[in-house]
Amino acid sequence: MKQKKKGKIELSALAQELTRLAGCMADGRVEVGGNVFDLETNGYWKIEKNVKKDRVIIKIEIKVPIRVSGEDGHKNNLKKDEEKVIKANRRPFKPKKIKKEMGSVWKLIKRNIKQGVIPDDSDVAALWRTKEEYQAFVDDVWAKDWDECIRQTKEVLAAAEQGDFDRAILIAEEVDRLKSRCHKKYK
Repeated sequence: MKQKKKGKIELSALAQELTRLAGCMADGRVEVGGNVFDLETNGYWKIEKNVKKDRVIIKIEIKVPIRVSGEDGHKNNLKKDEEKVIKANRRPFKPKKIKKEMGSVWKLIKRNIKQGVIPDDSDVAALWRTKEEYQAFVDDVWAKDWDECIRQTKEVLAAAEQGDFDRAILIAEEVDRLKSRCHKKYK
């Protein structure tokens, strides 16, 4: 089910539409194609603002899972096939993208440590930024393993900072083993 709105820009009409959407989302609901859907409390959003030549480009992306069963126990206005599609797509693309970036940064950090070099501050900052972004997608089922992986990652960085690269490498290998076990167990 898809609904698009476009047209010549009238700033006041656009502002009203965005205000209405914001109000609905604050109430935990959104209307799409004449149907009202209850929203989960997790998800993500992003706003991109860009200037190209003589134009301002603003892109707003909001992805929030639909609560299949409302608080009163009734189903949202979904057909059975739509419910299956929603359930199959519970895990949006965004977490995979974040996880991939986190993995790339982790590889750079490990490469530095193996070469006896303290990881670059920008790489460490990128690792923690992706960790924070991914935190919204951490499932209660594997949250304990996630927390342990983060704890050990902090130990790796602390050991590297102190110049104890052998210890940092050993702990990094344990982080990788934990990550592999977790991915096999919960994927």
